[in-house]
Amino acid sequence: MIRRNLLEIQKMVNGKGLPDNLQNDVVIGVSTDSREIVSEQLFIPIIGDTFNGHDFIEDAFRNGAKAALWNAAIPLPNIDIPLIFVEDTLLALQNLAREYVNQLKTKIIGITGSNGKTSTKDILHGILKAKYRTHKTLGNYNNELGVPLTLLSMNEDTEVAVIEMGMSALGDIALLCSIAKPDIAIITNSTDVHINELGSVENILKAKLEIATGVKENGLLVYYGDSEHLKKGVDGINRNIIKQSFGENEDNQFVIKLISTGDDGVYFRVINAESNVYHLPMLGKHQMYNGTAAIAVARHMQISANDIQKAMFELSVTGMRNEIVHADGFDILNDSYKSNPNSMRAALETLYSLKNYSQKILVL
Repeated sequence: MIRRNLLEIQKMVNGKGLPDNLQNDVVIGVSTDSREIVSEQLFIPIIGDTFNGHDFIEDAFRNGAKAALWNAAIPLPNIDIPLIFVEDTLLALQNLAREYVNQLKTKIIGITGSNGKTSTKDILHGILKAKYRTHKTLGNYNNELGVPLTLLSMNEDTEVAVIEMGMSALGDIALLCSIAKPDIAIITNSTDVHINELGSVENILKAKLEIATGVKENGLLVYYGDSEHLKKGVDGINRNIIKQSFGENEDNQFVIKLISTGDDGVYFRVINAESNVYHLPMLGKHQMYNGTAAIAVARHMQISANDIQKAMFELSVTGMRNEIVHADGFDILNDSYKSNPNSMRAALETLYSLKNYSQKILVL
């Protein structure tokens, strides 16, 4: 995680007000939650719709905070604590993460899409960690607050970070790319998720393609090529980047051939990845798309097909996404984390494909 003295922190966030005698004090890590802060961390109070983190400054220091950022427009607390004054604490958090990334040599992989971001992140991280010192988004820390926190939690010797990027409005992905500066980008798909917020499928596609314009020059873009409108959108991106598509259609660079699905996961072959048979111990046919996106990136990063196969057997994945939970006399297919029409369709297909059950009960 980030380790800097307070003078360096003040410069990174364009802050002011730090007393001279505290400039060499060192903070180790950051937190926006006064309840979870640990000794030596920097507390960054965020203002939300229903809360103001500045109200919990005393709790943060009681729990071990070394210093804090402070919105200059908010009255000072009546306690003696080291503060760095900024105009906006959320922007300061984002600037801190941006500058931290600039100072490191970490290769950043950004993942966005209507579905499959978390599974793809877990699969790719599981493959890469066999060769590289890796870091990944915890849970679904994938927004304007979570991405900076994920980046600041990286160790300085991290070689590769796999960062999930979510969105609910135009400009969200562009902002996250300006912070993380991805070397490699993945678009898992682009469907009508978020249509209430964005108003049209065209706006959703425009939002997803922000990662294609945000990936570094000469970087890699991997995308789902079976989607005609996504393929057309990517073709319209006139930048000096490598574009590689995956899907079942024969015109993709990575062509997927389903072998079988069952209680132990999905088996599939990927043409152009040495045509090996891959086994993902994850339920549902749709996981082969997420797996192939990860394979495309892993092959680009010089990981052999055999090493990818081995890594897939040892995957650790985020829960509540097509997860089998074994109970006393029955099993639960838990896909309760988040739902949209496409993810629900995938969950129903998975439920239908499961064998050896005399009865299946659906709870929506």
